[in-house]
Amino acid sequence: MKLSSKIVDVGAYFIYDNLMELSRVSEEDLIRALKLCTPKDTLSIVLNKLGFIKFNNILPPDKRGQYDPSNLPNLYINLSEKALKTLLDLEKLLIYTKGISLKLYAPHDQRVLIEYITNKILDFIGKTDIVHINNVIMELVDNAEKANFTNVIESEKLDAPLSQVEFVTKHRKEIAHLCVIRDKWVTISWKFSKEIFKVEVSNNTLLTPEQARLLREKATADITTIVDGFSEESFEEDKLGAGLGLYFIKFFTDDMKSRDIETIFRIYSTDKATYSSLTLFFERF
Repeated sequence: MKLSSKIVDVGAYFIYDNLMELSRVSEEDLIRALKLCTPKDTLSIVLNKLGFIKFNNILPPDKRGQYDPSNLPNLYINLSEKALKTLLDLEKLLIYTKGISLKLYAPHDQRVLIEYITNKILDFIGKTDIVHINNVIMELVDNAEKANFTNVIESEKLDAPLSQVEFVTKHRKEIAHLCVIRDKWVTISWKFSKEIFKVEVSNNTLLTPEQARLLREKATADITTIVDGFSEESFEEDKLGAGLGLYFIKFFTDDMKSRDIETIFRIYSTDKATYSSLTLFFERF
């Protein structure tokens, strides 16, 4: 593969721009994203104490008792066009919210929805100047999706005469359907306050300790330009991305450090899922 074509491929997943303005997603954009959702895609809103009081009457009966901070109640919403009103009113709900999660089976198709939620949260906590965090979030989401897609292709022993990238491009809808059948999900979770913003991306395709180590090395690599990142990579024509965008996490965290914002980035696996998280601390403790 020519280097220039790989740059275009990576650019489709990751465009880093410190000058990016908070994008305004239209109602039509959200409708298009919702139409691409699978039947199992869901939105979950974690209620704070005020939300527990406000929405107590619509919680399941077993969740209407005394507020328990260790067992926070959630509102679950299936992602379809019926969820549009909730999304359009999201900024009104954030005052009642401790966190938000999306569970998606083909998350790149819902990029608009992911960015919409991130932007609403950043607007709510007064941090719209770090909107380029959307690029980091989508890189983590895309890598989680790639891992699930690769796992499904291998598990189903699919005959892929094309390169893996071409195969997924051509048969994306069918592979996403297999992810639903095999319950291969990606979750994106946001927790936020005026002091802290945390986003966590997880999937249920497990990493080996060696794979996790390599990903952490990319995300914390001491590089000064993207050319340095390219020089570290060996690209294979038939593989679904090389994770080059992880190098941009280092650029992002360095940018935050220059603004006196501390960050913590983690990648780890349990026996049930793989997690990557990025936490920003707006106030020093």
